[in-house]
Amino acid sequence: MIDRLTSDLLKHLRSKNLVLKANIKNDRIIENLTANSNQSAKTVGFICYKGVNTDLHDYIEDARKQNPPIIIFENANKKPIDDVNWILVSNARKAWSHSCSFINGLPEKHLEITGITGTNGKTSTIFILGELFRILNIPRLTVGTLGFDLNGHITESNHTTPDPDVLYPILLKAKESGIRHVFMEVSSHAIIQHKIDPINFKVYGFTSFSQDHLDFHKTMTDYLEAKLKPITRNLNNDSQIVISSKVINEYIPNGLDMITHNPVIKIGSNEDDEVFFSVNNMTISLRGHKKFETPLLGEYSNQNLMMSLHICQVLTKKPIAALLDNIANIKQVPGRLEIVAKSPVVIVDYAHTPDALHNVLSTVFSNFNQPIISILGCGGDRDQSKRPLMGQIAEKLSTHVIITNDNPRSENPNSIARQIVGGFTNPSTSFLVELDRYEAIKKGIYLANLYQCILVIAGKGHETTQLIGDNSISFDDREVAKEILANNR
Repeated sequence: MIDRLTSDLLKHLRSKNLVLKANIKNDRIIENLTANSNQSAKTVGFICYKGVNTDLHDYIEDARKQNPPIIIFENANKKPIDDVNWILVSNARKAWSHSCSFINGLPEKHLEITGITGTNGKTSTIFILGELFRILNIPRLTVGTLGFDLNGHITESNHTTPDPDVLYPILLKAKESGIRHVFMEVSSHAIIQHKIDPINFKVYGFTSFSQDHLDFHKTMTDYLEAKLKPITRNLNNDSQIVISSKVINEYIPNGLDMITHNPVIKIGSNEDDEVFFSVNNMTISLRGHKKFETPLLGEYSNQNLMMSLHICQVLTKKPIAALLDNIANIKQVPGRLEIVAKSPVVIVDYAHTPDALHNVLSTVFSNFNQPIISILGCGGDRDQSKRPLMGQIAEKLSTHVIITNDNPRSENPNSIARQIVGGFTNPSTSFLVELDRYEAIKKGIYLANLYQCILVIAGKGHETTQLIGDNSISFDDREVAKEILANNR
């Protein structure tokens, strides 16, 4: 543990030009800075900002009762009483990340951090990178949707990109464990919310871009600009950018030259790839070399593998031809085109955007050449505009569609289902609505057996809980499918 004083923290925030006013009456040790007033304590400060649904300034008095070492806030009208240390800042979210970085000894300065963004493919790319480094016996930390993997020690995470009070302590732990390489998912929310502001990435990867999160970003332009911000904010002169050629060709018509002078590796086109791969089913081939088997199903999955190999080459200086010898030993990415049964074939995938669902169903059909029964829902309290698009894609690429609950949260599940069905264009589409996800999977398995179809369960992938109202219940699509199949034998 690094002992940091509130007066030292104030100096650090002043060096970042974030401080408007301050009141430090009694210098105290600060070990963390939380946005949860119930978690503030003798050595844990409280940070206040106006969130999407909650204004944390409303909890200042609750936090004050916990005797925190400091309260940091951004609304001058909500100033705490002067019996506690406080700092008024211009941007509390920026102050949060810089504070947590400072409290933990600026750990990001001692690490080579690779950030991966993209609408789809972040989790798979991070997982594959972790696997490549595991096989090469190089210590690593991976951070993302699948949790934290500190060189084989795995713990859960609540966010794609953790909040600063979680992120910077885990970076410190990596540094203290002798780890140099960190691979982390970088969500667009995290970028806008300044979670990664103190970090300079050694490599910044951009896997894909398509519609998602328009409840937060409002427009696709805003969404794209968020994804691109780290290129101008979080890279050193020698940092490397690895990006999908499709992203550049379809969404950045002027190219990256307009916004960066950093070296760029483009993935996914014959002319741009440093090394060209032909992708077919579950093999990839390096020009002039033999074909290599992969554990990954389909072209778009192997695009993530290709990006991972290029990043691994940059970081290890090993030729890609040498790295390819290791890919057969890569483990299956949890909940990403994961085959959980073979009779009938049941595949579970995290696809929860139109583009991801299209990729999954297309890949399954091209590899198995059998009709598909798809099970899907859409998350509540999230982007509603994608729901009919998801329905339209499922209708087009499936023989039968089962609409069910995903994570409805506070929304009416029937309303979500109607919006998905609203995307159907064919009056004769074969579908049913079964909001009980267990029963939906049970019916899907029955129909897959009856008509000799492939069953694809989309939306939740690796997740082990379902959010209904205020309740989080245990639910794992993979385990549920296995249980139903076992009971049918």
